[in-house]
Amino acid sequence: MNDERLCPRCGVKLTDENFVPGGRFCPECGYEFSMFDKGITAPTQKAETVSTFDTAYADYETTYVGKHSTNLEEVSGGENILAGIVGAFIFSLGGGVLTFLIYQTGYISFWSGLVTFFLANLGYEIFSKNKLSKVSAFVACIVSVVVMFVAMYICYAYDLYVVFKEYGITIFDAISSLPEFFDEPEVMEGFMHDLLLAEVFTIIGCISEACSNAKKRKKRAQV
Repeated sequence: MNDERLCPRCGVKLTDENFVPGGRFCPECGYEFSMFDKGITAPTQKAETVSTFDTAYADYETTYVGKHSTNLEEVSGGENILAGIVGAFIFSLGGGVLTFLIYQTGYISFWSGLVTFFLANLGYEIFSKNKLSKVSAFVACIVSVVVMFVAMYICYAYDLYVVFKEYGITIFDAISSLPEFFDEPEVMEGFMHDLLLAEVFTIIGCISEACSNAKKRKKRAQV
């Protein structure tokens, strides 16, 4: 740049070192140059550099940023965690019913815990509209443990109902009265034993299914 290129407002000399890229503003006072300011033009070399940079950045946005933002939306975009929790509870009730039915035969099955987690995870994915979410495994595990506790409580309440139904009590009376029977050591010990066994099976099922989902997420990420 030559010495004649001065800012019309403040008179500062415009050089290659202080000229703003694009050549529109004075580096000192911020004066915006117009096409009518004679002799005020951006250095050709710098203009080419800016143009090259803009082109490269545009390519970066369309290729790298665009691609990865799309993948991010596919993986986690639009996930409704609250709705997923509701869905997990609704679907996991099927596992609770299965637990109750199996208990009536005198058994506590590992499969009831696995099915409870599977249904809870499925319910979360459907309601949250996000498949194989990392949150789904955690939510499904917590929900499964809670539902299994409720299922075992109802199992014992039903046993109480069967014993005392001839006295006119209802299943709801049995459910509300069960805590009083926990004062009996034998009842409490039996309940805690069955509950612990059911929860262990449930946690094993949770870990097994969660590991399977993690492998699926890893494979999908590699595609």
